[in-house]
Amino acid sequence: MMIDKNERKATYIIISEILFAILPIIVIISILTVTSENRLSIFTSADLSFISVFFFGQTIVKLFSGVSKSQTKKNWQLIILIVSIIIIIGLIPSVIWLCIIYLEIYKIKVIYALQIIWFCISLFIYFIIGKVGQMYLDEENK
Repeated sequence: MMIDKNERKATYIIISEILFAILPIIVIISILTVTSENRLSIFTSADLSFISVFFFGQTIVKLFSGVSKSQTKKNWQLIILIVSIIIIIGLIPSVIWLCIIYLEIYKIKVIYALQIIWFCISLFIYFIIGKVGQMYLDEENK
């Protein structure tokens, strides 16, 4: 399947944004690998939840920016449904995991596993929906 030029450019932009957003995690993991006995402590800190919140929020911003700039008519009901799902299933749980881990309310493995799962989901959602928003931003005016 051929990817058009607009989609390819949007993919490059989204990947570069993802790389810079996860750069702090890469640095922390690198430092912990060399200096720490507990190399997995990155997964028991709130860092992944912070980045998940960022990616879910940035997904909404990117989508709305693209839709508002685009000249072609969009199905606003579908856009609102997508944003509602992102907020309810993505953003709010990420904030909950962030608070629980940051405030050290519960120190159970399930919370840390959920944080990792939501981090992966946020990356995936940002890559897909963020790319769509970026493609709308890059649309040529007709």
